[in-house]
Amino acid sequence: KDDIKKSFEEFDTDTLSLIFTQITDIFSNNPTHFLQAIDAACNILFLSISLLPNGQEHLADIFKDDVDGYRSIYKCTNVDQVIEWLLFLRDGLIKCLKEQENTYTNRIVTDAKIYIRSNIDQKLSLSDVASKFGISPNYLSHLFKQYSDLGFTEFITETKVAKAKELMK
Repeated sequence: KDDIKKSFEEFDTDTLSLIFTQITDIFSNNPTHFLQAIDAACNILFLSISLLPNGQEHLADIFKDDVDGYRSIYKCTNVDQVIEWLLFLRDGLIKCLKEQENTYTNRIVTDAKIYIRSNIDQKLSLSDVASKFGISPNYLSHLFKQYSDLGFTEFITETKVAKAKELMK
């Protein structure tokens, strides 16, 4: 889950592709595990809808040629069909992430998130991060609201909590 979330946030299509490959390989090697495969696919679907900005719209667009849209997962009756659905989802998500990554303003938010994650042990203010990227604090705050599911402060808090959990493990 964390790797999928991070790949969405950083537009890391290589990692996303690797995750999907690992998952589909597991189910290819275990064709009798249909319930586990459908559960995994539904969890990935939920993550995609909830973690991507406008996730439901993006998923609807990916599956626009299917009468049932992304809900076509529920028509799968065997592991091979689930794998086929997952690979179609993967390709659509990769295309979507590449399109989003190409916008300059979205790239600023992505780079700011990477900077925050790598410097989370330091005191990070909106002004400090904005100056690092040569933009005003108000503009960075606006960009976070527009291109992220969390505001700047919420992102810092969530990242600190995630780091604390990681250290506690």
